[in-house]
Amino acid sequence: MDSTMFVGIITLIVTLIIDIINRIKMIKDNEPQLSFELKNINDILFLIIRNTGNTKASDIKINIKKIRNNGSNALEEDFIFSVPFELNSGEATQGMIAICGENITQRVFPYVDIEVSYNKQHFKKQVSYERQVFFNPDEGDKTLQNIEKEIQLFNEQIDKLRKPILRMANYFDGNQVAPFEEINLITDKNFQKDLYNAVVEKKKEETTSREEAISSRLR
Repeated sequence: MDSTMFVGIITLIVTLIIDIINRIKMIKDNEPQLSFELKNINDILFLIIRNTGNTKASDIKINIKKIRNNGSNALEEDFIFSVPFELNSGEATQGMIAICGENITQRVFPYVDIEVSYNKQHFKKQVSYERQVFFNPDEGDKTLQNIEKEIQLFNEQIDKLRKPILRMANYFDGNQVAPFEEINLITDKNFQKDLYNAVVEKKKEETTSREEAISSRLR
């Protein structure tokens, strides 16, 4: 075997090895990858599972072994954690794991110990491992707080708008009902009748007190 043929064979072998390595790397890059988040939504702790890989993860099993640093509140798992499920690429699911143990006297920062297993399509199909998932007070919780704040501001604006409307209604109806009253008054007065009584009959309309207005409504 001359040197040229030898170099050609070596070059071919190296090329094949590089090609195999690249194929293996491409396959691994496309494997399913599960990510986990522990979030508090309305005082309920949810474990969120996402498949951030490029292929499907099947027969996913999540075993929540223990929750820590959550006060006296123990695990309360959703049904999803008792059955296998699957997630395609980009899909996510979530399940309740406990009531948040935080209250006015106690701050908590919960985390859970979990066992994870799932099947993938390439090479060693079964994947299993253990890990800890820590509470994540991220933008999702801030968004919820912002929504609640917006609702509070909206209610305040509605309340400010209701007061002048009620003052005008009291003026025309001849009542003295406060903005906080939760009563629906049906008055027997109207602007036309008041004008007629004032101009033609020369009658003086009296203002109905708050107590009289409420009593008449409750009869």
